[in-house]
Amino acid sequence: MNVIWFEFLLSLRRLRRRPASTLLTLGTFTLSLTLALLSWSLYYTVFRYNPDFDPTGRLYVVGYQGSLAGGSANSTDEEFNALRDGQRVFSEFAEVSYYQSTFAETPAGMQRLLGAGMSSGAFRILGATPSLGRLFLPEEDALNGPKTVILSDHIWKTYFSGNPAVVGRVMQISGYSVTIVGVMPASFRFPNDQDL
Repeated sequence: MNVIWFEFLLSLRRLRRRPASTLLTLGTFTLSLTLALLSWSLYYTVFRYNPDFDPTGRLYVVGYQGSLAGGSANSTDEEFNALRDGQRVFSEFAEVSYYQSTFAETPAGMQRLLGAGMSSGAFRILGATPSLGRLFLPEEDALNGPKTVILSDHIWKTYFSGNPAVVGRVMQISGYSVTIVGVMPASFRFPNDQDL
């Protein structure tokens, strides 16, 4: 304990001898601490607490860790079904995948857009309602099922001029022909303010 006290007093003496360096060090430390707290606040606001999709605070996002050491991967249908059927904690369980960069053919030409994968059950759990068209159907959840997409309000207005006749149109997304089945309201941003 004496050694720690001695080091502490020695550090104070050194700091007093160099006031400019001490002020710079304390200023840097204060700024770093402030930025760390702001970062945590931003993280909590954006990712941990989002009243837009969970005003009651009853929803939980459960992450999936791939089988590769330290790696993350998407679950297969069989793995997801086993997780869903084997768990006894949640009343409902649905599949969501985060940001996926994709290329989509729009009336304005090929665009690089951000998409998220959501099952029909995820929309039901969220209580989501489209502003136009419909949500996904259970048969569209299957990997070999019909390929459908729901547009964000922003993409609908930006690239499709807010035309209600967009529902039922076919567009190319990453080389696949995909049918547009709905448009979400501007307030729907789950999971990551995606375009598709």
